[in-house]
Amino acid sequence: MRNLSKHIFFIGFIVIHYGCRSPLELELPDSKALVAIEGFINPTDKFYVYVNPINPIGKLNPIENLEDTKVNIFVGQKLYNLEKVATNGEDGIVFSHPEATWPENENYTLTIQVEGQEPISAHTSIPKKNVNINEFNISDVQRNSGTYQSVKVNLDWIASDSKYGFYHVLFYKVNYKIGIDGVPVPDPSKDREYLNIDEAYSPQTKELITLSHEPGVLIDARKVDGLSSINLTGYCKTQNVIYNNKESFKEIQVELRAVTAEYYKYQRSLFIQMKDSRGGINETDPSTGYTNMKNATGIFGGYVKIYDFKSF
Repeated sequence: MRNLSKHIFFIGFIVIHYGCRSPLELELPDSKALVAIEGFINPTDKFYVYVNPINPIGKLNPIENLEDTKVNIFVGQKLYNLEKVATNGEDGIVFSHPEATWPENENYTLTIQVEGQEPISAHTSIPKKNVNINEFNISDVQRNSGTYQSVKVNLDWIASDSKYGFYHVLFYKVNYKIGIDGVPVPDPSKDREYLNIDEAYSPQTKELITLSHEPGVLIDARKVDGLSSINLTGYCKTQNVIYNNKESFKEIQVELRAVTAEYYKYQRSLFIQMKDSRGGINETDPSTGYTNMKNATGIFGGYVKIYDFKSF
């Protein structure tokens, strides 16, 4: 969906930005300040773990070597060794497993060993897929001189078990092109385009956050009763592309994620940090954000997802 390392990059930038200040002015705990971790696990996608160093401040010692870093994940009593698959920026490393799949309704433990550092660990789960999309509709398609179009979206879903009740809802469009026979077809050369949502409203929720650091809406819809029906409305704006005087056919898709509490708290924390910072992400303090990592900062969270789509 996105570059999972972007917030880690920002955290590293923030620490560099404040490097000119006196160490006496800083209260970053050593246990969180040296490595930033980010990993989101779900049953349908390959699992990636991003490991990035944070540059030293004052008394903190730099991490000189990530090459020997070891990343493991436990599913119950079964151990998987993750492999280094890529670099992330200049200093970071990305780990994954070439074959493993991750079942829902399971508990997971992530362990990371960085040379010369205390062992890093975190726990999460993948929720059981207990949500179903009841209805997804679009309406009020408004075009502005053929350049932009605004679409009202309406999503209704049912959760058979409201014990979790945390959601991340994302909307995106599939880019089309006009085919040889003049009929619009999906354009494989272009990635799907995530859409921002305005005027988001959901009457059944305890909290609704329109995220600013990434697309989508974060929802806390925990209930004390059993069956829950949740409704979300809002407006998505997208560019309208014309090919040979023919309007390209549009398809809006929705991705509904049921997420863990750790996932929700982390994304909520990033949103609040940016909202409360006059300088935006560049002046947020990584030490004050939510983390479920032991001896590091960052997140290990889980989710399940379902899709639906509408054409117009």
